[in-house]
Amino acid sequence: MNYGKYDTLSVPGQNLITGIDIELQQYGEFLMKGKAGSIVAIEPSSGEILSLVSGPSYDPTLLTGRNYSTNFKLINSDTLKPLFNRPLMAQYRPGSIFKIAQAMTALQEGVITPDTRIRCDRTIINCHGAHSNEDLRGAIANSCNPYFHNVLRRMLNKGASASPFEDTRIGLAEWNKHIMSFGFGGSLGIDLPNEKGGLIPTPAYYDRAYQNRPWKFSNIYSIAIGEGENLVVPIQMANFAATIANRGFYYTPHLVRAIGEDGKPAPAYNERHYTTIDSSYFMIAVDAMEQVVAEGTGLRAKLADVIVCGKTGTVENAPPLFDHSVFIAFAPRDNPKIAISVYVEDAGQGARAAASIASLMIEKYLLGQTKRPHIEQYVLNNKFE
Repeated sequence: MNYGKYDTLSVPGQNLITGIDIELQQYGEFLMKGKAGSIVAIEPSSGEILSLVSGPSYDPTLLTGRNYSTNFKLINSDTLKPLFNRPLMAQYRPGSIFKIAQAMTALQEGVITPDTRIRCDRTIINCHGAHSNEDLRGAIANSCNPYFHNVLRRMLNKGASASPFEDTRIGLAEWNKHIMSFGFGGSLGIDLPNEKGGLIPTPAYYDRAYQNRPWKFSNIYSIAIGEGENLVVPIQMANFAATIANRGFYYTPHLVRAIGEDGKPAPAYNERHYTTIDSSYFMIAVDAMEQVVAEGTGLRAKLADVIVCGKTGTVENAPPLFDHSVFIAFAPRDNPKIAISVYVEDAGQGARAAASIASLMIEKYLLGQTKRPHIEQYVLNNKFE
């Protein structure tokens, strides 16, 4: 065989221009030191990824040169899995941040209005705080579990069938259509490999789970508050925040802004993906998320000079570990420049670690510096419980 024909000069490739903000990326990695979790920040108006942080991380220079094999084995043996790309591959329950998607779906289906009040009856599902009879905005701001338990029941049991089993089945199929339109339940198509799709349960899923035995609302109501069978990936939650920021649509998240000095992104990244929800309903979510930060569960994310809209989440974890801390946000309220999701594993309430990190990232990106050293020190101390 003539191997000489392969012995040719290399051909320089084209430059890849990304949307990553290097200072924001470095700051995110700094904040995630000593933690397991992720930060994903997106520019809502384009879908460009501003920051993609996976923690714990590792020094990539260790995976070059003659010591590659030894170093790879060492890094790969770490039980915290630094080689695991959490922003794209970790699948978590979404927790209370999912209540916003539930609210939008319920409004679209006409089973509630923004003024609907539901008593916080804690006999079926527990709650927290002193609220008692909130409207929709207040229920989101106070993250009321009984409110959204009742909302999902109204969505899934609308009387389409006299059988509670068939009625739930019909309602779940309709619910699933709306929830999937937010980009959940499948990969978004980011320009990196190994992106996971999460899980949004369907009637067929529960048929398999219950081995074709009957099931109804009382069997599955934990999905109302983002627990149960729901699974999301951090990139999906940042994209969800961007969708709310855009009042009902998103661009496929992507790293590469252009190929070549005069290049343009692939046409797929210029396409708007609209949800099945009327855009007018997103103002309810925006109002509620502003209230979350201004006076609700997300006070640590409040900034003096910028209106931040956010939602806390506390994701159940296996005892004796603490729950996962989750927060999504966008800012400013009008003409948003950044949307973000933060997951910090085993860190407890979303109002603590995740909300603090998200607000520091927003402050760094929008204002060029952080002006709250006490919040930064709180994050770096890693003592959230």
